[in-house]
Amino acid sequence: MKSILLTLANDITITRLILAWVGLALMASDCWSMAFLLLLVAVMLDSVDGAVARKLDQVSRQGIFLDVMADKILII
Repeated sequence: MKSILLTLANDITITRLILAWVGLALMASDCWSMAFLLLLVAVMLDSVDGAVARKLDQVSRQGIFLDVMADKILII
């Protein structure tokens, strides 16, 4: 397992984290349709980042941690 933070898979996961937080902020602002779209994109990226990590052999401890954090935020 690698310990590289800046990989394509980790970049996708960081994008998911950002989309999740922005989606939560939009929900708090009653912008439900935009929040729904952002969260939908974040959920779709969930399968993409894992597939990219495995395909490009970019599985890392940081990526696993970031993926779990993004999943927890999206569950909120």
